[in-house]
Amino acid sequence: LRHPLELSALGLGKERAGKRGQREGVATMLGNLVGADAVVRRIMEKVSMATRDEDKREALAELKEKAGGEPRAVAAASLEPLMEMIPTLREDAEALRLILDTLLLCLLPEPSDTLSPAAGDAAAAENCAAFVRHDRTHLSTLLDVLEERDWAIRLSVLKIMGALQAKRPSELQAAILASPQGLARLMDVLGDNREIIRNEVLLVLVALTQGSLELNKIMAFEGAFDTLLGIAEEEEDGSVIASDCLVITANLLKANPSNGNYFREMGCVPAHVVRLLSRATEQQEAYLWKGIVDLLALLLPGGSDTQAAQTHLGKQGVLAQLVAVSVQGWLPKDAQATTLRLIGVLVHKHSPNRLLMSGLPSASGQEEGALSSLLALALRPRPDDPLHSCNDAAAALFRSLLDGNVDGQQHLAASLMPQPTFEDEPGFPPPAPPLGRALLRALMGVSSAGADEVAAKEEVALELLDQVCGAARVLAHVLAGNAVCQEIAVATPLELPTTEAPPEYFLRSLLRASSSSPPGGGGIDPRAQVALLHLFATWS
Repeated sequence: LRHPLELSALGLGKERAGKRGQREGVATMLGNLVGADAVVRRIMEKVSMATRDEDKREALAELKEKAGGEPRAVAAASLEPLMEMIPTLREDAEALRLILDTLLLCLLPEPSDTLSPAAGDAAAAENCAAFVRHDRTHLSTLLDVLEERDWAIRLSVLKIMGALQAKRPSELQAAILASPQGLARLMDVLGDNREIIRNEVLLVLVALTQGSLELNKIMAFEGAFDTLLGIAEEEEDGSVIASDCLVITANLLKANPSNGNYFREMGCVPAHVVRLLSRATEQQEAYLWKGIVDLLALLLPGGSDTQAAQTHLGKQGVLAQLVAVSVQGWLPKDAQATTLRLIGVLVHKHSPNRLLMSGLPSASGQEEGALSSLLALALRPRPDDPLHSCNDAAAALFRSLLDGNVDGQQHLAASLMPQPTFEDEPGFPPPAPPLGRALLRALMGVSSAGADEVAAKEEVALELLDQVCGAARVLAHVLAGNAVCQEIAVATPLELPTTEAPPEYFLRSLLRASSSSPPGGGGIDPRAQVALLHLFATWS
């Protein structure tokens, strides 16, 4: 056992040792910091004092190695001198690569055993801020280096720009705008066929074109549309490069009417868009198709330029291409719904496009035309589309087609009337019913869409329910605001009378079917009732 005084002395000694250890730790940490700065300064002295190229490269390699573990210290001591050295070393590719790699490690540090991710991110933020805080000649110097064909030099410059874009996007955009040939240099790099270089410059341009209208206008006049869409034509479906090209083109058009006008005036639709749509159709490239459709939607922003864009796309054959592909089964549901919505925008309050669309043939080449195929989309849901996005888009298309279109409404309303039947010619399929009769037949399926049918034959009953709802929505657009069409609907018999007995009228039969309970009970499905009530409200 130890004496209490001895224990007290031991405790005091440990406390003093602990404090001494803390002081030594702080001193060591400060010494390391001071030491790192001193080492970097000594290396920079070797760089500046070197008379032989080999010695300079050796010192720059040492500086690069130091930047991997001490990015903050290296940037603080060498950022300005290195940037000043770049123009003088353009003939020495190896030294230039070492300088650019060192700058990249300072602006985009790589985590290591001596540098945690958090410390690296903090150093990157501080160093990027220091880089853009100086005059904008730094960026002009880097952009000038892009003239070099060496792949490693170009890649490092583009990665440096990507690092600056991630941390200081607005300053980078402003610096590029201030550089006389900044955007031209970047656009020239797009012509580099080496995939790693093209990928990197596309990533930089994707980020740069977000949120800067002035920069986007300059890019467009530098020939960006032709360059980007030309690259997309060369790539395969699903290519990351093609996707980035379409994203950049979309960024250039987004909320930028002047670029949209320039896109049309420069003939980009017939030169690129029509060809890309044709290729996507022939090879069933759904990814490419969706990207082009999203791009076309940006040419129709609303306002005074919309009608000019509608006319241009109709005359160039884009509307016909969209309609032909919209009913084909290879399109995924999201691409099909987007295509149908775009067609609706193209025909909305535009008489020439409405007339053009009404005369388009169906995809199968049958006599009924494309409108019959589009109506089928509104009536029959896709098995992989539980939310009925394609049905909704097809029904909305008919609303756009018929809104304010008196002649179109009356033409469809007239087709509600039953037509005399003729004996089918042998070897030929029976003709498809007119649009109006197809709507009528779908609506009269309401008597079979009851809850009892769902219990007995769920799949059949749900299909009937979808047809009733879709037909009610389309017919409501046919009748809305048009007294003549409403009178035609009221006077439409289910079938042509064959006796002197009064005919059974469509509207009365529909009212009776929607308000009565089918045999076995259960009643009409509430969704069908809502759709029919909306249809009946068009007479109010």
